[in-house]
Amino acid sequence: MDAMQLLLWPALACLVLTGIHAYLGLHVVERGVIFVDLSLAQVAALGTTVAFLAGFDLHGRGAYFFSLGFTLIGAALFSLTRAQKRKIPQEAVIGIVYAVSAAAAIIIMDRLPEGAEHIKHLLVGNLLAVRPEDVAKMAVLYSLIGFLHWLWRKPFLTISTDPERAAREGFNVRLWDFLFYASFGFVVTSSVAVAGVLLVFSYLIVPSVTAMLFSGKVGPRLAIGWCMGTLASLIGMWGSYALDAPTGATVICTFGLALALLALARGFLNKINNEGSFFPAAGGANADLRPGRQLEWNRAITEKDVLEFAKLSGDEGSHHLQKDSRGRLMAHGLLTATLPTKLGGDLNFIADSMIFDFIRPVHSGDTLTCRGTVDSVVPKPRHLKVAFSFSITNQDGRAVLKGSSTGLIKKQ
Repeated sequence: MDAMQLLLWPALACLVLTGIHAYLGLHVVERGVIFVDLSLAQVAALGTTVAFLAGFDLHGRGAYFFSLGFTLIGAALFSLTRAQKRKIPQEAVIGIVYAVSAAAAIIIMDRLPEGAEHIKHLLVGNLLAVRPEDVAKMAVLYSLIGFLHWLWRKPFLTISTDPERAAREGFNVRLWDFLFYASFGFVVTSSVAVAGVLLVFSYLIVPSVTAMLFSGKVGPRLAIGWCMGTLASLIGMWGSYALDAPTGATVICTFGLALALLALARGFLNKINNEGSFFPAAGGANADLRPGRQLEWNRAITEKDVLEFAKLSGDEGSHHLQKDSRGRLMAHGLLTATLPTKLGGDLNFIADSMIFDFIRPVHSGDTLTCRGTVDSVVPKPRHLKVAFSFSITNQDGRAVLKGSSTGLIKKQ
């Protein structure tokens, strides 16, 4: 059997996995629940393990429905913990579910013949054993899930990026969260049966994180994620054949290597951009400004910043002057918004419009990172018409503000 015959259907399975998981990864990263896929995948694997213990075939229909049932229970749990305001972060709940599910699966497998081999299969799958009918079933299911997400794109995207705004607009956040995690569960249940827990996690997170290095917009991030996932899959499949190495593990390592190389490339480009004058004050080098170029700035918010801004702006609301139970002052929204205006000032940018979407509060003691991207540059006789987009995250990596601005930069 030559390489084409051996790898054709596994490669097509990887492409199908890339299509749905790169999209779902965008939601997961925006929600800040990075390990939800790993946790749900492990819950699905636990369901399969319980089915095997009960006498069902590991790859049969009974095992699938056991796995799906366990996954839907996990989806309900995660939607409830997201909807409620808790002191315990949802990521902690997700981690606990993963640890307990993994431990329970190991306990069960330890009692079964060839348990170690089954654990290996649950972790990295067996892509080479995928059949044409498996690929067809996944393609049909994922197309249906994708269609539902397209129909429900507004509530899903709004809740993922700004749940507070979604609640203000009248969306039932708990219900839509459950529908998201339930549809997510259908995908994970099928994916784990073919690719294993670790490879499914890689398909979900790595393309999405890679895309975030190069764009802040949904459309470009999806395109980059799909391209990266496709190329990494094909290269990994060929590498596993050439090296005679386990297919799933090789594809995972290829994803990691690709992310590292692209991160280095992004850092190199940022270094060039920042060392060169992004917007020189003189010399007629304004042509150096181009779409896709990025700037970044970090700033810690102190109590002194909040108090001085309150005095300067006249906004002396009690929430800005009185500390909360954790000894913090809530920062003014426009104080947070000084980060992108600082980037604009570095470029001699004169704004004619600015849009801010305040996602979550900022408090004294927070360290913020603002990333700005040039979206478009239109030359005019005496100036450049420029559009920017920007996002601000806190020290936990969670978005606190997103926005955009248009304006001009005078030619020198």
